[in-house]
Amino acid sequence: MKQRIIVIATILLILVLGLAEGIASNITNVTEINVLIVVGTKAGSTRETADSIAKALINNGCSVDICTPTEPINLKKYQGVIIGSAIRMGQILPDIKKFAQNNSAELSKIPTSIYILCTTLKHDTPENRATAQTYINPLKEYVSPVSIGLFAGKMDYSKLKFFARFAAKRMVKEPEGDYRDWPQIHNFANNYYRLVIESHT
Repeated sequence: MKQRIIVIATILLILVLGLAEGIASNITNVTEINVLIVVGTKAGSTRETADSIAKALINNGCSVDICTPTEPINLKKYQGVIIGSAIRMGQILPDIKKFAQNNSAELSKIPTSIYILCTTLKHDTPENRATAQTYINPLKEYVSPVSIGLFAGKMDYSKLKFFARFAAKRMVKEPEGDYRDWPQIHNFANNYYRLVIESHT
């Protein structure tokens, strides 16, 4: 009887140790996530937001690259992609839309998220959020995002070219200010990390 108990205990110990090793191996594999952030910006605030998202992902154990939509990119290197764009006159930047169009097939194989920055959301109301949601529709023709970030942007006249500055000040009468909600942006990054992890487990 004692010998049988010892044998059973040994088998259970082997199983537990093997399971623990398998879990550890899975955790190691899952955390080795390479994420690419493709960002289109005009005045720099969308790139600053990409940097903040990257920092949050790195804190979660990811490796992150940031590039513009016109740079040569090998998407096969990445387990996740985030596409970020400034909004100008209610439109996604053309280079971002072209990137999504040209890489639609490859992006369909990778968990891809989209975020935008727009001053529409400086007042975060359901109506403004519904309007901002329409801005990403051109991208959704080519990408099926696993998550979407709709963020208020930043207005800095000193970063705008003459016509854009004139339109913001005289026509739209958009006041200067940084309306970005950093906790909201960090939550977006952390949620995206969880979604990528789930897709690899």
